[in-house]
Amino acid sequence: MKTFVEIGSSDFNNNDHFFEEGWVGHFVEPIPFLIESLQKKIREKHNKPIVARFHQCAISDYNGTITMKYVDPTTDNWVEWVRGISSIDTGLNSNPINTRTWGVNDIKTTDVVCYTLDTFLEMAGITNIDFMQVDVEGHELNILKNYSWKIKPKQIKVEHMWCGWAPIRLLLERNGYECRVEIEDIWGELKETA
Repeated sequence: MKTFVEIGSSDFNNNDHFFEEGWVGHFVEPIPFLIESLQKKIREKHNKPIVARFHQCAISDYNGTITMKYVDPTTDNWVEWVRGISSIDTGLNSNPINTRTWGVNDIKTTDVVCYTLDTFLEMAGITNIDFMQVDVEGHELNILKNYSWKIKPKQIKVEHMWCGWAPIRLLLERNGYECRVEIEDIWGELKETA
């Protein structure tokens, strides 16, 4: 059975179309209201039985807890696209969640459990990945640099908007991928010999 893993799911533009082909899906989203919304949307959308696993945690470069920041969905400044920009709170303004756009009271934080990608895959019992998407608003390199690559996704899609595509491409190519760069994402296809 084919498997996809989506890291940084939010609750829209997901890869649940793979369920139509009988795939198993793993959705990783650390923000509680977003994972709850995603679960509801996926269950309501699909008429036939599907195998969907929802993981309310963050993926990072260590195991422990991490502080996430997000825009309060009840703010007067709320716009739909902001659902997808929750991020690890590094204290830097490296993504759109900042007080120039939203007031200080509109930005919320929550502490969540976090795992390395290796630990997460082991805990979730994932032994093969046909497609993996990593969209974590600037934390992509932290995750991928600290991954063992013992399990290599056949295809991988990584957002590069907040950390640049060149270091991601180099990392993927070193691990046996042919890459294609798009405006916001970089795609990697595992070479047959890798």
